[in-house]
Amino acid sequence: MSNCNILIVGGKSVGKTVIFNQITYRSTTPRFLYPISEDTGIASWTAQGQQINIQVRDTISATPTSINATLCRNLDIILFVYSLDRKSSVEELGEWHDLIYRFIPPDVISCLVGNKCDLVTSDEGFNDSIVRIKPIIGSKHNFKVSAVTGEGIPQMVEKIARDYLTKQPRQPTGGVIVGGIRTPPGDAYCCIN
Repeated sequence: MSNCNILIVGGKSVGKTVIFNQITYRSTTPRFLYPISEDTGIASWTAQGQQINIQVRDTISATPTSINATLCRNLDIILFVYSLDRKSSVEELGEWHDLIYRFIPPDVISCLVGNKCDLVTSDEGFNDSIVRIKPIIGSKHNFKVSAVTGEGIPQMVEKIARDYLTKQPRQPTGGVIVGGIRTPPGDAYCCIN
């Protein structure tokens, strides 16, 4: 069985925690009380006939500046979430990207996730923002979901799970950038803050 690590990031009130609950519990309601700054959950999903354990990390109310190497450790996929009813939420993703990519290797798969498709009939006003941010983030996909209704969540998880299964295995070389300095090989993906 494969283990896939996903980090969910984005501005406030874009629906990160509800997406987390949909992936982890297949429900909008958590099984436990909400933590203060971040949450981690594990769920089993099937893609291409293989069962995958997906560990999901939700940044909840964290700000981009609270991102650290520990939170980004061993990531395979990052979901950059924006709200389809607030255009400024797309622009905020650039700051998340800039801070996260100090701590992760370049092979991490990035995906844009437009949430709240149940509240809007068109994302037409977002096209220019998406066109600008997609290459900055290096987004492989731009999903449209509704975390509240669950619309698009299973398809999104299946697609990112397939991407994960076809991804080349990570080589433990390089290191991470800490304070502007790359750590030596062998220290790659360590927990230095």
